[in-house]
Formats: sequence, C-alpha cells, structure tokens
Amino acid sequence: MPKAKPRSGDREALRIGLLGAGDRGSMYARWIISEPRLMRLTALADPDPARREALAGEAHIAPEARYAEWTELIVAQAGNLDGLVIATPDHIHLTPALAAFDAVLSVLLYKPLLTPPQATPSLSQSA
Repeated sequence: MPKAKPRSGDREALRIGLLGAGDRGSMYARWIISEPRLMRLTALADPDPARREALAGEAHIAPEARYAEWTELIVAQAGNLDGLVIATPDHIHLTPALAAFDAVLSVLLYKPLLTPPQATPSLSQSA
C-alpha cells in the first residue's frame, strides 16, 4: 500500500476517509465537516447506495472517492489520506483496521473496540 502523499504545510487540513455512513458514521462526518480548517472528509465507503450518496453529497466528496466496499476505499485512497475513521458495525472493526494499519494510516476506531474482545491483542500488535 502506498504511503500518504506529503502535505504542503502543517496548516493544511487533514484528509480523512470514513468507513460507514450509518448513524455513527454520519455523526463523525458532521464533526469532520464542522472543522474545515483542521480536516476534510475526502473519501467514503458504505454498502448502502442511498446512505453513501446522501452523506457524500453533504460532505462534497468527489464521485470517484465514493465506494460500496471499504476494501476499495483503502486500496484506491490510502495514498491520499492522512487518517481513517472506522464506523462499521462493531463485529466488522478488525479487518478494516488491520488493512488501514497495513496502509500506514492513522485510525479512529470507536468502542467497543472489537467483538469478540479476544481479537483486541491482534489489533494492538498491528498498530
């Protein structure tokens, strides 16, 4: 996976990707949108086309940065992101988080960290 492209200066907004456009993902998206000097939501993945397109439109995410599958987002956008918010259903946290770490992305992962909790050591060892 490619490393994120360097930003031109410390004051440039962080480029954030989001996995999940449900209730939790929408909450994070609105928080990111509310802080445009600090961060920009630049990529989104959600399997539900209506939710994905509604939230992507609200966040002004380019059509080519909207994905049905989280795997597509990480492969296509990892080099363009500074971080990734994982707002998938709790039981789907582990695999996207490991893929994001492999892509050298910073990750925000909401609790419960993982289900089952026994998977937590594998995630912390990868971070």
